[in-house]
Amino acid sequence: MNKIIILGIVFIMLATFVLPVSAESIIGLIPSRYTVEEGETFYITVFVDSDDSQPAYGWKIENLTFNDKCEATDVNIVTYGYWIKHPNNGTIYNNLNYVWNIWSTETPTKPTSDNVTCAVINFTALESGQVSFVISGSSTKIYNEIGDAWPDVVWQNTEITIHSDTPSPPPSPPPVDPPYVPPTPPDDTNNTDNTNNTNNTNNTNNTNTTESEPENISTNINPVVKIVKIEKNINEKYAIFNASGSYDPDGYIELYHWDFGDGLSDACNCSTISHSYTEEGIYIISLNVTDNNGTSNITSFSLKLKHDEESAPVVAPNNNMLTISLVLLGILILIVVVVTISKIKKSKGE
Repeated sequence: MNKIIILGIVFIMLATFVLPVSAESIIGLIPSRYTVEEGETFYITVFVDSDDSQPAYGWKIENLTFNDKCEATDVNIVTYGYWIKHPNNGTIYNNLNYVWNIWSTETPTKPTSDNVTCAVINFTALESGQVSFVISGSSTKIYNEIGDAWPDVVWQNTEITIHSDTPSPPPSPPPVDPPYVPPTPPDDTNNTDNTNNTNNTNNTNNTNTTESEPENISTNINPVVKIVKIEKNINEKYAIFNASGSYDPDGYIELYHWDFGDGLSDACNCSTISHSYTEEGIYIISLNVTDNNGTSNITSFSLKLKHDEESAPVVAPNNNMLTISLVLLGILILIVVVVTISKIKKSKGE
């Protein structure tokens, strides 16, 4: 009897405390812009948003695939004091349309469960169409402090659209034969000032004249905006923006116009700039660059400069219902066992 009661109690405790509560972490991709022009550069941000119950001590993307409408140019691991030991920028295989093995998995100075930007991958748009960026690979993981992978990690993919605003040139008109000009009869006077002389370079009817030259028409190419790195300090509420990767294919960038998203802006010949904010928040930053010919290009991105609020405890309704059902089942089994034993004892006493 005592053994059965003890087994029932153990069963109830296991049902109450051993059943796991699911937790979910994300490793994902966000583009700098969802629509870009053909020939333009853009970047994809890799971020980690880890659940509070499984803080991230490292991360890895085994494969990041895309199609041949764009090509990767470089990978930059972003460090904010988290993953700073032995980062790997991966290997770019544009002929196979993927980037292989991007990671930073060594023990950091501190773990994080915040939404953290951990890498920036730069691309060039080659032709118009849709491009999907897809994470894959069995070793794409978020890691704990001893190097084991956390379970229930969700991959968040993204896509962009490449447009071409340059219309195709119209077909060239068919060549037109020049009108026939009969030869001028020779002049016995051999007057070199004769305006009808076909050898006179000033003759307006002379088809061999070399006085008119075709005009050279040059086409100015837009500058390229490229954000290399963003550093931020949430406690002191300031950020450093680095756009030193920006360039002009046929000249040089003359002006960087920064809009910091808080009502303030700055125009200067500076590719790297810092800005202090008066309060925490999420800001939309814009950078407009102008080249020496007056042509400009603009890009925008978001800056999260705030501490995440404490998350409420994770509630798994399905698990709780299962736990309650198992507890009630255990109590019912225990009651049935006790009643059965009592009846057996009573029948033996009679």
